[in-house]
Amino acid sequence: MAHPIRHVPRLSTTAARASDEEYSADLLDALGTALWRRYNDKVVHAFVGRHLEANPTAMLLKTDVFEEALGNDGIRRAIPNFFVGIDRSRAVAEAARRRIPDVPLIRADVRRLPFADAVLGGAISTSTLDHFRDPRDLVLALRELGRVLRPGAKLILTLDNPRNPLLAVRNAIPDVLRRRLGMTPYFVGYTCGPGRLGRLLTESGFAVRETTAILHFPRVLAALSGSMLRRLGIEDDILALLPRAEALGRWPTRWCTGHYIGVWATRRGCDS
Repeated sequence: MAHPIRHVPRLSTTAARASDEEYSADLLDALGTALWRRYNDKVVHAFVGRHLEANPTAMLLKTDVFEEALGNDGIRRAIPNFFVGIDRSRAVAEAARRRIPDVPLIRADVRRLPFADAVLGGAISTSTLDHFRDPRDLVLALRELGRVLRPGAKLILTLDNPRNPLLAVRNAIPDVLRRRLGMTPYFVGYTCGPGRLGRLLTESGFAVRETTAILHFPRVLAALSGSMLRRLGIEDDILALLPRAEALGRWPTRWCTGHYIGVWATRRGCDS
């Protein structure tokens, strides 16, 4: 088998997280302890864990290490595969390296992955691909994931859900104003609905097995209430209750309440 890591030229990027924008250590620490972030990771990690079983012989890719930079390595602990992470942000990669020194981390672009064809046993992409301005970048990233995954390998993917009215309002606010208001500490980019996402995945060589909506408690409420709940000493108790909102994923209104589209798909074989 060819060596899995290869040199590739860097792409110029339009994603703020993937550009020269960096995060201070103080900001990463604050985000890592925020109630909304802890709730976010708890639900997303549960979704990943349901669909990606442990396989020590399969090398898994994580398409960014933002969660790990914040101090949350729940995915790595839940799935003890050989794990490699990438991120374009120097600050994020260095923070993640300090917190998970035993995991190989590479500064790389998901649209031009430094791996040979069909060498990876799975990929986890948790809200990485919704940070591009240009829809074509989402297509490039999905094609690259299709290229590096082996036939039958799983892709677990989440993207912002544009059908959620709260996200639609947030996304309608100019990025500069969102930053000044403290609504999003990072650039919010293009996303697409479940139907178009399914078509793009199919065109990129995947068979979509499940598409659903996850993270149903309004994240904005968790963000607004986190400091107060911490002062009251009940933040952890509330955090334990928030995932119960995932029952809304079984309702017909799930696309209006879910913050993310959650997909799991498998890489089709050459003859499928």
